[in-house]
Amino acid sequence: PRATKGQVTVSGAWRRDRSDDVAVVFDGAAGFDGTLDLFTALPPPAAAQDFDAARAGARAEFADWLGRVPDTGRDQTARRLAAYLLWANAVPAEGQLTRPAIYMSKNSMINVWSWDNAFSALGVAAVDPGLAFDQLAVIFDRQHSSGLLPDFVNDREASFAFTKPPVHGWAVARLAADHPGFLTDERKRYLADHIGAQVGYWLTHARAGDEALPAYAHGNDSGWDNASFFAEGGPVIAPDLATFLILACDLLADLTASARWRDQADRLTAILLRDLWDGATFGTRLLSAPASLRTGQSLIQFMPLLLGKRLPAAMAASLVARLQQPGYLTQWGPPTENTASSFYEADGYWRGPIWAPTTCLLWDGLRAQGQTDLAMTVAECFCRLCETSGMAENFDALTGAGLRDRAFAWTSAVYLHLAASIGAVA
Repeated sequence: PRATKGQVTVSGAWRRDRSDDVAVVFDGAAGFDGTLDLFTALPPPAAAQDFDAARAGARAEFADWLGRVPDTGRDQTARRLAAYLLWANAVPAEGQLTRPAIYMSKNSMINVWSWDNAFSALGVAAVDPGLAFDQLAVIFDRQHSSGLLPDFVNDREASFAFTKPPVHGWAVARLAADHPGFLTDERKRYLADHIGAQVGYWLTHARAGDEALPAYAHGNDSGWDNASFFAEGGPVIAPDLATFLILACDLLADLTASARWRDQADRLTAILLRDLWDGATFGTRLLSAPASLRTGQSLIQFMPLLLGKRLPAAMAASLVARLQQPGYLTQWGPPTENTASSFYEADGYWRGPIWAPTTCLLWDGLRAQGQTDLAMTVAECFCRLCETSGMAENFDALTGAGLRDRAFAWTSAVYLHLAASIGAVA
């Protein structure tokens, strides 16, 4: 702590090898000004500006950022909040962070997880394309030699205790479609190398053979940590994982002009349709009981809608009809578990609440199937949800109340992305 006006006192009781009840107090008869610096090794130089100047600088910086956020004519309070959270949750390149990054929150979720980053990229691409690319690359820069992505990275560490679903092929394809100049030649080469290695990991180390689909070892690897399809444990062969890998292979075919990636996508599609379709919807299989196809009421069954024309029209029609059955869509959007399911919990994390990423994926899947009106309904519901309840980590599917962390970056990113899509259609 350093005082530039008034004084600062530090107090605490020494307990053998540490201090308890440490207090830092700034005060002064004519007011006070000062800094509290947190650092890794050496303190930074003393601040050259006072509080008022620092506040004015921050206001100007945010005003510039907000001015670049597309204005779709929707609720300005929500637009400003979403823009603020993406701006305020940004951190500089330091330590294990090779590039500027956006944490999910500075409340408690102070990491970049390796699928959160894809949605953050979608949300900031219109504001700062370079920062959007950095959100992808900050994870890929820490990719293991096997192709495995870390579960998360922050300034102190990159953790491989888990990983996350390979949504990056889908996300890059979305970015390229929405922002034609995004994929420079240099970025194409980088992404082809890293996404190719990522796909290689899943196809080499996470499946039983060339005629099998890869499996999630743990719920945390799927991103749907405690979802109902992990109620019996894992590993689990799930339809979203195959879908993401197929989309990644299609992207790689476009980036590299290599037929082998399209062939791989074709093979994975055939296995997905053969092994996980039950005639009405997509299910999951336990790796320990591969003969048993389990269907349920999790939103994950609808993720193959993202495959577009790769998905047979009859299957797509069956999924769309199923989605419109009671409990899969509420006035606020798609719950992660049908509200009538025995697994449904109002604040059950991936067993009921509405989440930004799954909403975004379902929205895009419906668009891929030509279901534009239903997709826009999903987008409108989610945008109204954020405009009513803020940018929470997730939301009660029936009441719309914000749950858990109330200042979440990927909620903000998806809100801006979906609001822009509604504006484009309008």
